[in-house]
Amino acid sequence: MHVADRAFGALPLRSPIIVVRLSHDEDLVQYRALQARMERRVRRSLFALLVLTSTAHAQLVIFTYDQWERLSIGLQEIYLAGAIDSLSTITTPPTAATAKYYNDCLVKKQITAHIIAEEMKAIVQTRPELRPKPATGALLQSLIKLCGLPVPDWPSPSQ
Repeated sequence: MHVADRAFGALPLRSPIIVVRLSHDEDLVQYRALQARMERRVRRSLFALLVLTSTAHAQLVIFTYDQWERLSIGLQEIYLAGAIDSLSTITTPPTAATAKYYNDCLVKKQITAHIIAEEMKAIVQTRPELRPKPATGALLQSLIKLCGLPVPDWPSPSQ
């Protein structure tokens, strides 16, 4: 049995490669070196592709309420989940307490994106001026209605 047959005969190949019948051990070494170079190129290409696509997906997309309302129910809820996530994770020190307040409220009251979406629709029915504005305005109004306004941590008079 030939060396290449023993090395590759019964094993499934991990990547599509051209199988060449090798006649010498030196050819096998060259073949493995070529395969390693091809794998490195593919990995670099995949890495570049991932970097380019993840950058595109990380861009902020803001819908008006009208645009948001035209989305399917599932996409509406996904959009809300992303907006809430960005509110609670992208904060600055002055807004961190507010973000934590709403995050804790959503968890404690088990408020889902579906509940928020229904509340947004009810609010916009009574406040049609919110329709052409960003959907996040109606989202914030819904959070205030469902959770109330956060009480700021004012310094006590003794401090």
